[in-house]
Amino acid sequence: MILQVTPFSKINLGLEILRKRQDGFHDINTVFLPITLTDKITIEHADGLTVECSEIHIPQEDNLVYKAARMLQTRSNISRGAKIQLHKKIPTGAGLGGGSSDAAFTLIGLCTLWDISPGKDTLHDIAAELGSDVPFFLLGCPAIGSGRGEILQPLSFHLPYAILIVYPMIHISTAIAYSQVKLYEDTTDYEMLFSEEVTPEILRAKVVNSFEESAFEKHPELLEIKNKFYHCGSVFSLMSGSGSSIYGFFETDEMAKQAAEQFPEYQTFLCKQHGVQLTRIGE
Repeated sequence: MILQVTPFSKINLGLEILRKRQDGFHDINTVFLPITLTDKITIEHADGLTVECSEIHIPQEDNLVYKAARMLQTRSNISRGAKIQLHKKIPTGAGLGGGSSDAAFTLIGLCTLWDISPGKDTLHDIAAELGSDVPFFLLGCPAIGSGRGEILQPLSFHLPYAILIVYPMIHISTAIAYSQVKLYEDTTDYEMLFSEEVTPEILRAKVVNSFEESAFEKHPELLEIKNKFYHCGSVFSLMSGSGSSIYGFFETDEMAKQAAEQFPEYQTFLCKQHGVQLTRIGE
């Protein structure tokens, strides 16, 4: 059997950093939105456990996909192997959750390949140990993220916009970003905000990213990108995660495509809201 999974990415529709906890993590308030920028993973039976990825060059043991597979083996008390091939399109270190999504979809794919059912709670615990936003990618729908991001409340809404992401290839350390962030006191009620039709005016008035202030001070080009989004007709723009990707919502695909042409020096991605896809491609 060969399986193919397509890990999606995410943007944060608001990200408020509330307080630092005794365990060193921070409590946050955010909305995760799945989008159609995806990686591809193929998984097949093998004697051992290997992960191949030509786009990123890190030791296998440090790859979050490998860690996810090893952890699933241990928690399920099995010794079966797998050959995992990862094909990256989601940029790394961009605030789009690519590595976390790859890990989550590896868990999903291996459960099918190995014909195991560890249970929803066990998978969530594994995911949360791998990373704060990994559990979201197991859920696969818009969700409020609280705690350190692993406590999820599903939301039911669909944004009709074309989404343009600009990645300026600036790496922002998440740890450093958290150490410099200004804590946010007035928590937004996202459940109420997204329970009705959300207009661009509401998004611009209510949705913020706590990381923007320090990121824009250190990297002024990020603010320039955001301002250019609005000049190109974006109805809403924000930095995703701790950066450095900036996204904008556009009313039509054509407007988003035209805006992308204004950023020739950066990586750009056109996408929309997305969900989960698991495809069995061979026996």
